[in-house]
Amino acid sequence: MRTLSRRSRLDALVVLFATLVVGMPALLTHDGFMYDYTNHLWLVWVQSHAISSAGVPTYFLHTTDATGGVFNPFFMFYGGTLYALTGAVAAALGGSARIAYVGVILASIAASYGGIVWLARQLGARSWTAHAPAVTFVASAYYVTNLYGRGAWPEFVAISAIPLLVAAGTWIARAQRLKAVPCVLFVGAAVIWSGSHNITLAWGAVVVVITVVTLRLLLARPLVAGRHRVGLLLGLLALAICVNAWFLVPNVLYASDTLVAASSPFSWDLTAGFNSPRALFDPLRYVPLRSSTPALYVQLPIWLLVWALVAIAVPAARPASTLRRAAAACAIVLTGLLVLIMVKPLWQFVPAPLRLIQFPFRLNSYVALLAAGLVLVAVLALQDVVSARRRRLLAGALAGAMTASVGLCLWQLWIPNTHAISSYDDVRDALVSETVPPRTWYDTGVYRDGSAAVVPVVPGRSLVIDPAIIRGNRAKLVVTPPPGREPFTVNLGGGPGVVAVDGLERVGRTPLGFTVAKRPTAGSGPLPVTIGVAGASTAGTAVSLLALLGLAVTAVAGAFRRRRL
Repeated sequence: MRTLSRRSRLDALVVLFATLVVGMPALLTHDGFMYDYTNHLWLVWVQSHAISSAGVPTYFLHTTDATGGVFNPFFMFYGGTLYALTGAVAAALGGSARIAYVGVILASIAASYGGIVWLARQLGARSWTAHAPAVTFVASAYYVTNLYGRGAWPEFVAISAIPLLVAAGTWIARAQRLKAVPCVLFVGAAVIWSGSHNITLAWGAVVVVITVVTLRLLLARPLVAGRHRVGLLLGLLALAICVNAWFLVPNVLYASDTLVAASSPFSWDLTAGFNSPRALFDPLRYVPLRSSTPALYVQLPIWLLVWALVAIAVPAARPASTLRRAAAACAIVLTGLLVLIMVKPLWQFVPAPLRLIQFPFRLNSYVALLAAGLVLVAVLALQDVVSARRRRLLAGALAGAMTASVGLCLWQLWIPNTHAISSYDDVRDALVSETVPPRTWYDTGVYRDGSAAVVPVVPGRSLVIDPAIIRGNRAKLVVTPPPGREPFTVNLGGGPGVVAVDGLERVGRTPLGFTVAKRPTAGSGPLPVTIGVAGASTAGTAVSLLALLGLAVTAVAGAFRRRRL
């Protein structure tokens, strides 16, 4: 027990060290990195102000830019819970959005690295080699690219939650007696995974389910002992996902009513250079010359992946062990994803909802996770190697592969240029106004209304609502529309399903998704108007509250049961 405790403390120190290494550019600098790093920080800052003023998170952006407008339902369709939680922390810190933002980055790295190490220990990894799978994933090119080279913060956070979700779920499935901490970690990871990035939620679920089914078929035995544990895991997962219903319910109901729903998915050809063997299998770091993003590296963790394939092929003490079957399962799914990335004709068969991933190279996150799974199997196989000399050679090769991977990661963290033309040298310069987006902002209002009929409007007939006078999800205003009963445009972006308007007669939309309305009666002069979130969000919020209540009841029941035992 004492040795185990010492090992756990050492593991925790390594997790902390790895977290600081990967998070150091965000922690020690105020760099804006690639566009979206700054954009997501600004969104957290906006959400923190909304929570400070109204006490609840907002669904909407209210901006003065040409493509903005008021009641643009951005948070209803993108990262609702992640922005809300981080914004709440920022509000509690007195508006320190950057501290909360970087804190979430560090927590995500720790969850990713620590989750994989925890899983390795559960499955029997005994020595320092248990950290090899974690290094495989966290030091991989695309993991670092997501954070700094693309600045894809919600995607990075959601992906980072998956290892902790799997590790905690494995512990719950295998433990003879349940404990509170693993259950809390499982629920927390599930809430973040399902509440941060819709594309990661969809593809993460698909990849995890396919991998589990493949493992089950190849191992020819149940992965979880007892149906009650399966029921518990599924129940906790369902409750965790329902916590996000406050934005997922209107998201699901009205996503097809947005402008982005009618747009064409990105073509495979757009990122052909990143889908090539040259980009994926380069042992160093390589970006196609035509890339508009200078630090977009998509290379596989090739050093550790090659080591794993060699180690698994070495005859072990149990040649027909379940390890080889587990390796085959990981290899089958990994190969399938790589073929999907590289072979253009196959991409046409991906179902339309999954093609919203836009860029095939986004699948590299799951390729890296499966590579980490192969390395984990190889580490476990290494412990079964009979020959001491062969075991030492493989361990030395593993140390070399880890050193190469860490070295490439350090280079990628500090050397390449992660800026585009409009990137900020100091990200704090972007936090100027809640209604004026930073210069890196390029959203064209993709979540504005695309459902209503387009109604032509005579030039000059418009009503512009000042975003500065609106806070949160509801506003009571006195406005002065153009006189008469002819239609006029309103700089209001949300469609009828997500935004309710009282005091004006809504008759359609502009081609850009802004509202077209009429006065309720003929005449001129000011009108009282109430604008607020529509009813679907109320139903979603009710589901979220019920899910939180269900989790609380489950926790109390579990504590009571443990006390009785």
